[in-house]
Amino acid sequence: MAVLRQQLVFVEHLQETGMLSEREASLMSVPIDMRVRKLSHQGPVWRAPLTHDVLRSIPILHEVCSSIPGTRFCDASQSLWV
Repeated sequence: MAVLRQQLVFVEHLQETGMLSEREASLMSVPIDMRVRKLSHQGPVWRAPLTHDVLRSIPILHEVCSSIPGTRFCDASQSLWV
């Protein structure tokens, strides 16, 4: 929310300093305003990453598991198997 509000302040600053016309500032502010309203109504959305994705993002595990023949990095139940 703070980032979106800062974007609105920046657009207003650009308009006040003459970098944007009133019409351009309005066109730039509309999508930001929509995002602010959506965020205030729905709240932030965060989805936890899958275990498989977290494990694959760890370089040492990725290298170890790919270097051992017959090793499956993660099975369907998202468990590490060696």
